[in-house]
Amino acid sequence: MIPQTPTVVYQNQSQTVWWVIAVCLAVIATALVVRSDRDGGLLDRAMAQSTSAGAHGVFAFSGQMTKNSYGVYMVDVDTGTIWCYEY
Repeated sequence: MIPQTPTVVYQNQSQTVWWVIAVCLAVIATALVVRSDRDGGLLDRAMAQSTSAGAHGVFAFSGQMTKNSYGVYMVDVDTGTIWCYEY
């Protein structure tokens, strides 16, 4: 008796999902390029570039606090305060 190899039959699956994803990505890319900011749009300046000089707000940094513990350091530059959370 000769052993038979299994035959895999592929069904014709619709490519609709891939077309929906492609269309959604195209809409998002178009919206990013043509959107209108108060500064005139995406092409006028980098997205991460601030319009005012200096930093504002609260910043969080992770770091080692002791030999066996880590935590989060938080800095509020507006009020000049720093606080830590140990995990």
